[in-house]
Amino acid sequence: MAKAQKKPTPEALKTPTVPIKLDIGCGGNKKPGFEGVDQYAMPGVDHVFKIGGEAWPFADNSVDEAHSSHFLEHLTNLNGKWERVHFFNELHRVMIAGAKATLIFPHWASNRFYGDPTHCEPF
Repeated sequence: MAKAQKKPTPEALKTPTVPIKLDIGCGGNKKPGFEGVDQYAMPGVDHVFKIGGEAWPFADNSVDEAHSSHFLEHLTNLNGKWERVHFFNELHRVMIAGAKATLIFPHWASNRFYGDPTHCEPF
């Protein structure tokens, strides 16, 4: 079972007046009109934190749209890490009911999945 995560500060939990759009795991290629989220600081990233292991710094029901392209395959549920479980728990917590989530990842049988040593587990 994953251990309890530290809660974001009260300032971070204030519900925004305009719903947020997140590009999760964007790297330096943030989608226009979205806030960039990544585990590493670089140009285009607005929020830096361990996506698969820390409480996300967004209020409950504050995200109207989420996009993640070729990030999820870099998270694992092996060795007791439960990074993917944490990702989906946090995504569910921050999304507004009826919000849109677009998740793009390689097919489990694709040669491209197995050709990248940073890919942890297929979907």
